[in-house]
Amino acid sequence: MSDTSALLTVENLQIEFDVRQGVATVINNLSFSVNRGETLGIVGESGCGKSVTALAIMGLVPSPPGRVAAGRILLEGENLLQADESRLRQIRGNEIAMIFQEPMTSLNPVFKIGHQIAETIRIHQGLGRSAAHRRAVDMLESVDIPAAEKRAGEYPYQLSGGMRQRVMIAMALACNPKVLIADEPTTALDVTVQAQIFDLLKDIQQRTGTAIIFITHDMGSIAEMAHRVAVMYAGRKVEDGSVDHLLVNPRHPYTRGLIACVPHLEKNPSVQRRPLTEIPGVVPSLLLRDKGCPFEPRCACAIQKCKEAMPPEYHQKAGHTTACWLNAPGSDIPDSPLEVLKESTLEANMQTRPSAGGGKFSEEILLRVNNLKIHFPRKRTHPFARRSAVHAVDGVSFNIRRGTTFGIVGESGSGKTTTALGIMRLVNITSGRVTLGNEDITRMGGAQLRRIRRRMQFIFQDPYSSLNPHMRAGAIVREPMDLLDVGEKSGRDSHVADLFAKSGLRPEQRAYFPHQFSGGQRQRIGVARALASQPDLLVCDEPVSALDVAIQSQILNLLSDLQAEFNLTYLFISHDLGVVQYLCDEIAVMYLGRIVEQADRISLFKSPLHPYTWALLSAVPSAKPGQSRTGKRIHLKGDTPSPIDPGPGCRFAQRCPFAEADAKCISEMPALREIKKGHRVACHQVTDDGIAPQDELSVKLKA
Repeated sequence: MSDTSALLTVENLQIEFDVRQGVATVINNLSFSVNRGETLGIVGESGCGKSVTALAIMGLVPSPPGRVAAGRILLEGENLLQADESRLRQIRGNEIAMIFQEPMTSLNPVFKIGHQIAETIRIHQGLGRSAAHRRAVDMLESVDIPAAEKRAGEYPYQLSGGMRQRVMIAMALACNPKVLIADEPTTALDVTVQAQIFDLLKDIQQRTGTAIIFITHDMGSIAEMAHRVAVMYAGRKVEDGSVDHLLVNPRHPYTRGLIACVPHLEKNPSVQRRPLTEIPGVVPSLLLRDKGCPFEPRCACAIQKCKEAMPPEYHQKAGHTTACWLNAPGSDIPDSPLEVLKESTLEANMQTRPSAGGGKFSEEILLRVNNLKIHFPRKRTHPFARRSAVHAVDGVSFNIRRGTTFGIVGESGSGKTTTALGIMRLVNITSGRVTLGNEDITRMGGAQLRRIRRRMQFIFQDPYSSLNPHMRAGAIVREPMDLLDVGEKSGRDSHVADLFAKSGLRPEQRAYFPHQFSGGQRQRIGVARALASQPDLLVCDEPVSALDVAIQSQILNLLSDLQAEFNLTYLFISHDLGVVQYLCDEIAVMYLGRIVEQADRISLFKSPLHPYTWALLSAVPSAKPGQSRTGKRIHLKGDTPSPIDPGPGCRFAQRCPFAEADAKCISEMPALREIKKGHRVACHQVTDDGIAPQDELSVKLKA
């Protein structure tokens, strides 16, 4: 029965797709509702049906091959599944609007953004060109885009990622929709920009009363944004309830696994780091519909009944429901499924793993980077124009000890990846030195560089695009051995088999092609390939950012295991501070081509000194409702400035409140100096005694 007070209700929805092997039921008996002024979060791994549900609400399920086989979608009592195409066109954008995950692919690159927003307004509200343009500019102003009139005349490529997402929000809200669907709206954004988008959506909802359906795989984002949350698995809803109740007391083992497998950011990280909880396996094929619970093959708590029958929904306290036999009335299972998890085989196996940061600590310096600069000259716009350059990396220095993990964090455009490419000699170095062991590799070329690359290997961000789709997995892993002449030819196939076993892959999978693997398995192939040349240093560039949280924990545990076994040294690049805190021993924070702070993991997170580090930490959403790293978010002004010929002062000065009162910040570049043992910071406002005006900083930035 439908909820008559709800603005939008989904009842017993079933969606099917025709595929070569048969019929895939991608959504199975799904029901939920959302009220005015409420945010419903939908969370789950890729392949669980979150985005297809959103497309069904918008009437955009591609048919064929897809179809809504059963159920109802009610908007204020009107069944959208019975509406004709003309009525659906009226509803889309006008009553229900959607923000897509990747704004660059959602915006038309050949039209100015003002035109694209105005077009939506003209279609749905019938305004003339001039009135629609004025409304488009007003909408850009409402989402905090500065100089809105000027920005309306720009193309999507001229805007930053955060600006483009703001444009998508402005376009979605241009016709004052009753329901806004946000499908992973911040996944591709930096943590500081993500925080700005969260604040913007909440402010808009408070002003307009819009209902929001917020789709994500990140529990921290759910805690930040949602009032209620529905957890989906394999096309079914397995748990729902209020955010405050569900995140504090999750009842379904899958929900508990999603929360437990994420490395949470701690204000006071411990010295000992235990392995992350893993959810083994992957989401099952939607073609395979066994009579039991779809999560049973991956569940550490499964009982015999889980194999025999699909669990119904059981109602718990405070409107909390869960589809799990462990929560059946009169069950002998302990009140909290967490107790079952603790006693499970999965947990027992987990306790035998080495802790993160498992290398053998050594004072030997494996990699030295000294005053590294990587500048990219720009073409002159006319013959008499001044030569300019992009200062991608501008004087970076650090050392990495053998057997440790050195992390680099920062926003997009900070120079993290370019630093790694320079170290690997994959881009030209403008000046500075890079030393691996006792060898200066800065100017190496030809056979020398080929020889040194045996000792340095790269793990890429996107496992699928980094693997040759026409090669079998075994050949991909063997390729570095053949190219770099590693070992005897007769022993290479057995080495490949050994690498597959150590990376958690089965022997027969050597004959598979990349498309036959899951995302996590493809990244395991990338790890095995990187290990093929028996390197000393692995450069990991965002190796888990493209993966679901459940798969992330598997890869992070794998990296820890391999480091402990082979005493590997990692240079680990990420924008995820929780992952960096979990895995890294020492961390450098980069901003606009320079290191602004560097310390061991405990010092950096317990006593951050640089204002930028404080802002990054405060922007990380916590999976605990109502909590963030510093209690209240620190808001940075504007976007990251251009790295083209930056001025003489501190790179952070344009966004730092202290720079307003201190001309030195504008005119003089602060040196990266050691304040405490191993803790370096580049900030004029931090005293030599290591005193940062933290209370004053909090007050000024919160104002």
